[in-house]
Amino acid sequence: MSVHEIGIMESALDAALAQARSRGGGRLRRIVLQVGNLSGADPDSLRFAFTALAPLSEAAGAELDIEPAPGRELNLVRLELEA
Repeated sequence: MSVHEIGIMESALDAALAQARSRGGGRLRRIVLQVGNLSGADPDSLRFAFTALAPLSEAAGAELDIEPAPGRELNLVRLELEA
C-alpha cells in the first residue's frame, strides 16, 4: 500500500462522513467508490487503507464497495446510512 491510497481514502472518508452529517447524521453502513483503471489508485490498496482507517473514525463498521470505472474516474458515488 502506498501513501497515495491512504490519502485518497482519508479524503473519501471525510467526504462520506460530511455527506452523512448533512443528511441527518445516520450511521454510515456502506461507501461506494468508482475507481478508474487510469486513476492511478490501486483498488486493493484502497481496501486495505479503508480497513486501517475506518475503525478509527465515525465510519467504524461500514463496508466499502469499489466499482470499476473507465479512465481517470475516482468518485464517491453512493452512501448507505442506517436510519
